[in-house]
Amino acid sequence: MACADAAQHPGNDYYVNDLTGTIQRASGFTGWLYRNDPAWSGPYDWCQAKDHAGSATVSGAIHSPGKVASHLLGGLAGWVLRIAEIVLGTGLIIVAVAKLASGTSAGRAAMKAGKAAAIL
Repeated sequence: MACADAAQHPGNDYYVNDLTGTIQRASGFTGWLYRNDPAWSGPYDWCQAKDHAGSATVSGAIHSPGKVASHLLGGLAGWVLRIAEIVLGTGLIIVAVAKLASGTSAGRAAMKAGKAAAIL
């Protein structure tokens, strides 16, 4: 049986913050960000989101230090991983340009950047 206000909230792109019980609708790139953030659960349809938000706040998730810590550390680990991926990807691009375009002005500039970053 559907919840009473399901018709007012179509779609299945609702996310619930596990710490606060907040419901947020997001799709596209913003939805991707919510899916990859450990503090948010989803996607849900409206009724599922309401149920999840209710169970999260009633169970005291917002007051649970362990849950708060795991979300904060999980989010921090995710950002550290993203930063490492960007740094390594940039390094690979510099090395590739330096090797492929050696002898050209672009290759010399990439070699200079690589030496400055201590990767070449």
